[in-house]
Amino acid sequence: MKQSLSPKNLAMAIGVSESSLKRWADSGRIEVSRTVGGHRKIAFNEAIRFIRDAEMTVVRPEILGIPELKETATSLKRSDEDPALVLEKLLSEGAAPQARGVIIGLYMSGSSVAEICDGPISHAMGKIGSIWQHSDEGIFIEHRATEICAQAINQLRLLLEPASETSRNLPVAVGGCPSGDYGALASMMVAVTLLECGYEAVNLGANTPMVSMLNAVQQYRPKLTYMACTHSGFLPARVELDQLSNAMSELQGCVVLGGHAAERAYSAIEGNIYLHNSMTALSGFARGLIAT
Repeated sequence: MKQSLSPKNLAMAIGVSESSLKRWADSGRIEVSRTVGGHRKIAFNEAIRFIRDAEMTVVRPEILGIPELKETATSLKRSDEDPALVLEKLLSEGAAPQARGVIIGLYMSGSSVAEICDGPISHAMGKIGSIWQHSDEGIFIEHRATEICAQAINQLRLLLEPASETSRNLPVAVGGCPSGDYGALASMMVAVTLLECGYEAVNLGANTPMVSMLNAVQQYRPKLTYMACTHSGFLPARVELDQLSNAMSELQGCVVLGGHAAERAYSAIEGNIYLHNSMTALSGFARGLIAT
């Protein structure tokens, strides 16, 4: 992804005149900076924010480095088509560019990361995850679909990633899946949801031992740690949670457990440990935590 765009390139990407772009910049609708030579430049994530907020249509996505958006129009042929059903079909067929285009297109059209994860991705992966019960191809299809979703989530992360100088001033969130839990996609979705909420999100990924989580807490001194629990057989022991809770208490931070597996297993959570079983709930909690 590009780090910045010229007004001319952004104008070409969204199909407007360069003079219109400069006028919007001068009026404050788009935040711009100046090069040493005095030319305007627009940070990439600011360009994405403007496109989403102004509900602009991207007519030349290759200028933004998002060629998958070309596939969105052909995948969602009618405005009344349910994106969740379209995504399910594309993932089942292994149509990677088109599936990525749907996910990225939803974000560019104004949907939040949490809405995309809780809606189309959750629906599609839930349906695909049950194919193995009646087809020998089920596991193959599920693993392929997971990889395609992971590619799209990584691209969303690039769209949201702040400039390096900005990220140094953000609250930090650190997390991953518990030891033995290989649900990497869930941990990725949590990290990008938190990134959208205004955190510097450090994703430790699948199969993260508690000692590694504690090491990360010591190094990053986060405001929030999370554990994405996708399998009831690999939940962290209560003594491990207490260790993590105590480490975060010293930083006046909190621990978030996510996933239905955690919700069913931990009925008596207290102190600075919280349970959230959706990205939307996590998003609301995380934003509120920043405000306090």
